[in-house]
Parts: sequence; structure tokens; C-alpha cells
Amino acid sequence: MDAFNEAFARAIEIHHEGGLAAIDGDMLEDRFRHAKTEAMRGEEPGSRREEPRESKRVGVKAGLFIRQAKQRFGSVPKTARKLIRGASVLELEAWQEALLTAASLDEVLASGPGR
Repeated sequence: MDAFNEAFARAIEIHHEGGLAAIDGDMLEDRFRHAKTEAMRGEEPGSRREEPRESKRVGVKAGLFIRQAKQRFGSVPKTARKLIRGASVLELEAWQEALLTAASLDEVLASGPGR
């Protein structure tokens, strides 16, 4: 198997190890990029340092928020997904509350701490 296919297979494996049922394209793309880098460097798959626990927590919250927003409003534009993935825990928590009553995703993302 060439490095590209090995990296892709490893990205899928890492994704499933995380217990994530729904495949989020951006998350899978990030995991693929890391697995591809490992393969190109000749590193053992998964040997790179794990993200800090807080970073994982934010990533899980962001993924959950994106799934909830998709359920409520339909699609979530790529620019909004990038904004959500870069948000702090406080922003994500505020947006999750706003998601319950907002009329649009734009309204949700315009609310929150410091907005």
C-alpha cells in the first residue's frame, strides 16, 4: 500500500478509535493530513504526540455543535465550520444555548461572549 493509501486508512482508523459515529469532513481531513505527514516522514502511525486534553474537549464540543446546527438549520457553510472549530469553550457554550431559540445560524454566531 502506498503512503497516500496508508495515510487515508490511518485517518479513518483514528477517526473510529475516537468513537465518532458521524464523519465530519473537516475533522477527517485534519486527521488525514496528520496521518499523511506521519507516513511521509516514515513515522510509526499514531506515534505523534496527542493533542492536549483541553484541545480535544473543544474539538468534541465544536463537532457536536456543528451536528446540532445542521439538524436545526440544514447545512453549515465551510466558513461557519472554521469559525466554530476555532471558538473557545465559552463561545461554544453560549452558541449552544442560542441555538435553541435563534432563527438562523448567523444569529447564533453573532451572539456569545464579547459579541
